[in-house]
Amino acid sequence: MGGDIRVEQQKKSAVMRIGYFIDSILAGGTDQTITLEQGDSKEELELIQKLNIFAKRNKALDEYTLGLAKGDLTLTPHVIIPSGLLELHSTLLHFIWKMNQISQGDLEQRIDGMGQFSAAFNDMVEQLRKRDRELAESRNVVEALWAYSSVIIFVTDAQTGEVIFGKREGAGAPADTSFLATSQNVIEMLNKRMRDVTESSAEWDLYVEAENKWYKVKTMTMSWTGDHHKVYFHMLFDISEHKAIQVKLESEIVKDPMTGIFNHAFGMETLDRLLRLKKRFTIAYFDLDGLKKTNDSMGHLVGDEMIKTFVNIVLGMIRSYDLFCRMGGDEFMLISDEGSAETVQNMVNRIEEKVNQFNAAEQRGFVLSFSYGLAEYDTLSNLSSQAVVDMADKKMYRQKNEKRKAISQLVK
Repeated sequence: MGGDIRVEQQKKSAVMRIGYFIDSILAGGTDQTITLEQGDSKEELELIQKLNIFAKRNKALDEYTLGLAKGDLTLTPHVIIPSGLLELHSTLLHFIWKMNQISQGDLEQRIDGMGQFSAAFNDMVEQLRKRDRELAESRNVVEALWAYSSVIIFVTDAQTGEVIFGKREGAGAPADTSFLATSQNVIEMLNKRMRDVTESSAEWDLYVEAENKWYKVKTMTMSWTGDHHKVYFHMLFDISEHKAIQVKLESEIVKDPMTGIFNHAFGMETLDRLLRLKKRFTIAYFDLDGLKKTNDSMGHLVGDEMIKTFVNIVLGMIRSYDLFCRMGGDEFMLISDEGSAETVQNMVNRIEEKVNQFNAAEQRGFVLSFSYGLAEYDTLSNLSSQAVVDMADKKMYRQKNEKRKAISQLVK
């Protein structure tokens, strides 16, 4: 009785192992095998061995299928593969061959008999044919522009920078490429600019120092049909006159027309910028003494000369990165974002010395003199730009009043 129970348990164990194996295969497993155990019957052993062989082939088939999915077409199957998969493998190899032919310029390739895949592939090839025709037309347009346009044109190889086309003469004139010998630096600038941008076209202003000219440059990337290499197509329009007008207008906006130094608006804008940047700076606020008296007694031309003389003296004493501006009438402001109050005070002292030297040496009919006040902005303060100016302005007027009192005492 006990022996019958053990046999029944062994049979049940073999059946369960086979059941677990089949469940695992159905769930997508590929590494499963059934272990052989003592007591398995001959029929069970044969079934288990066949199922293990099936598991091995299933794993090989799974690896082959995953390889195809990842694009590895070099796989060689070591087990019997379903004919559909083998046909797919062959089709993919044929597809790659056709794509290589297309990359070499053969746009006559087609794929048939693969439903939506064929339709998409053939549509792609047709689009490439259409683009190729458009490029051919573009090349004809370039050649026409080269022969008849007054626009300066460069067509350069994107890799080597070599000029393929180049023209400079006016409409109807014969093509003249002799200027290219002296334009190599311009060509290098054009090509470098395109290599630095990600878009297929770009537009910018270019200054050519050798010619003292400004050009509006319009450049696009295109393929040059025939050998299918990438080129840059540059068109240069002379905008020198426009730039000159623009510079003049911009200068008039920020410059004082009489002295040529910066005006009140630009001075305050500079202070606002320094405040936004949290930069420490010092200003000196000047007022010419006696300008109104000079204007009333000697005329405005002499008063203007007095202003210009003072401006020239200051410009000769300050550093290139200091900013000097006319705030209006007889008032001026010096801005230094590189110097402390002590540094600016030393500059003012040198300006005073130069003014005294001028008064001693020159006989212009007027005596040059000025009052001033300093204000240093600390990044920890919350002053506005106008508050900084007012601080220096008050110190300047305090000095001016002290001078008036001193003169009054001398008169008495």
